[in-house]
Amino acid sequence: MRPFRMSDLVWLEPIAKEYCEWEPMLKALERAEGVYVDPPGSIVALHRDPHGLCLSACSSKAGIKGFVKMVEDIVYELDTKNIKFHGHYPDDSWQAKLALKMGLQKENGMYVFYPLQEAS
Repeated sequence: MRPFRMSDLVWLEPIAKEYCEWEPMLKALERAEGVYVDPPGSIVALHRDPHGLCLSACSSKAGIKGFVKMVEDIVYELDTKNIKFHGHYPDDSWQAKLALKMGLQKENGMYVFYPLQEAS
């Protein structure tokens, strides 16, 4: 995992167009407070939307193993800092299934992560 560089758009665009939604990912990158990549296969952007901190992510099939590890690391760090976040994923998508597997809860049409301290 490393920080995002503009040159990452070269490999990201085709992956995002095939496995995710390109326009929302591009908007997330424009508003990002933090962007992490595991090249050349996955990206995670943390940005704010009207609901709070949002995690937007995309990965190719080939990059899924590094992607899962990267998301786990980010979720762990947000949890230790007691930071709540959410994501917007289609219900039948692999992203939604992964979100549920990682402990996010479906709520009001999005997937929400409550830090352990907040949940107790």
